[in-house]
Amino acid sequence: MDNVRKRATLESMGWRGFFYVYFKCCKKQLWHSARWSVVATIGISLMIPFSTKTLFEMIVCLTDIGLKVAPPLLGFTLSGYALIVGFKDGNLSERIKLHVTKNGLTMYQQLYTTFVAMLGAIFLLLIESSILYIAIKAELQCKISAVIVNSIVFSIYSFSMFYALLAVKDLLSNLFSLGQVTNNYYKSKQKEKCA
Repeated sequence: MDNVRKRATLESMGWRGFFYVYFKCCKKQLWHSARWSVVATIGISLMIPFSTKTLFEMIVCLTDIGLKVAPPLLGFTLSGYALIVGFKDGNLSERIKLHVTKNGLTMYQQLYTTFVAMLGAIFLLLIESSILYIAIKAELQCKISAVIVNSIVFSIYSFSMFYALLAVKDLLSNLFSLGQVTNNYYKSKQKEKCA
């Protein structure tokens, strides 16, 4: 049997399909969030020299934020996802499955991809926060320079945290677009009834 993998397409399933859609079709959304996450990470990094806190204390602060923000954000995202999946209006459901966005995806694919990307970012933030919390409480000792390790951890973690937080704006934008499509659909139905 030939073990050569087929190229991923819009119809691909699982992670291959998600990565294809998100990294190929949603590049603008991806890079926009990544760019603002880098800007935010640099912004808080610039505060460090002026802070009375050490880099380690800043990591502790970010970890606290991550542990407080990630669970409710995960719940918010999952409830929104449940609303979209549980959408029972067949006509409207068909409409969003047929409505093609600027990047060539249907609105349904766009919403699904955004939800999965946001859930992934929040899940990663939650895992990172948990690992950092355990590492902080364990008071691990490192033979490598603490400044180097803390700088790397701070940079990666703050980027992940801001990416997860900024993913909310992508979701809100897509939900607004869904609302517009819904509104326009029902307005056209009303006009048809009145005509």
